[in-house]
Amino acid sequence: MKKQITTHRILWTSFFVDLLDVVMNIGVAILTHSVVMLSEALQGFADLLTSGFLLIGYSRSKKRADGEFQFGYGKEIYFWTLLSVLAMFFVTATLSIVFGYNRIIKPEPIINTPFMFAGFAVAFATNSYACLLSIKRLCKNMNSKNIWQSFKRSALIEVKTASVLDLIGTLSAFFGIIAFIILMLTGDYRYDGYGALIIGINIACMSVVLMIELRSFIAGKSVSSQTIKTIKQVALATRGVRGVSDIRTMHQGSEKFMLNIDITVNDSLTAHEIGVIIDTLKVNLMSAIKNIRYIQVELDN
Repeated sequence: MKKQITTHRILWTSFFVDLLDVVMNIGVAILTHSVVMLSEALQGFADLLTSGFLLIGYSRSKKRADGEFQFGYGKEIYFWTLLSVLAMFFVTATLSIVFGYNRIIKPEPIINTPFMFAGFAVAFATNSYACLLSIKRLCKNMNSKNIWQSFKRSALIEVKTASVLDLIGTLSAFFGIIAFIILMLTGDYRYDGYGALIIGINIACMSVVLMIELRSFIAGKSVSSQTIKTIKQVALATRGVRGVSDIRTMHQGSEKFMLNIDITVNDSLTAHEIGVIIDTLKVNLMSAIKNIRYIQVELDN
């Protein structure tokens, strides 16, 4: 039986990959005196911190609604994701760029280079695997094979963040390998700094992409046009509904959203008959679209 790729599995996979990266890269950085390996260790540490934030946010977003938070805690995932992105941008990217620049202007010899290459190879393999899990989850959730469209349309902000984190780890290892090969061929130890500098810039750029994505969800992004179309089709197929005048939606955390729909019915219907139509509509919508958390149906006169 094929193991299901769940958000919980993706986040824990990313966490353990980052933990392995931190331990391994710190050890290799000490053995080789390489600043690019130090950048890898910093990137791994920030990823570990980020993965931890995502796990906390995902867990808290699943809490039941209560008197203080009557619509639930779904949006809390945005807060913890924001902390993750800020840590990536201001800590990891900045330190990698600073260390890389310092090594460029003041190059130093690297020792025990086989350990350096092995560290990059392991980091590339583990981060690639974790990134692939996230991409499969996004594409499966959106029923699409287009990776970029699945990324843009998906509301799984924690999976999107994990995918970017693991992509950063993969690209960082790749750039590190390239810098290492050039260094070995030329004997120019400045390429150790160039590798760290590129890794830092890569992390900063990816962080900006995540900030842009996160901003739209915090601001109250609506669901996709395809989901809106499905909502309208279900409503019009409900007996007693003559038309749909307005549909408004807003994401409420991972995979959940609020729906406000205005419908028209026959003026001759009694209050009881209208109540039956509204109740039936809610049931039909909840059955057809599993991600609806709350539904508000209003009559348009």
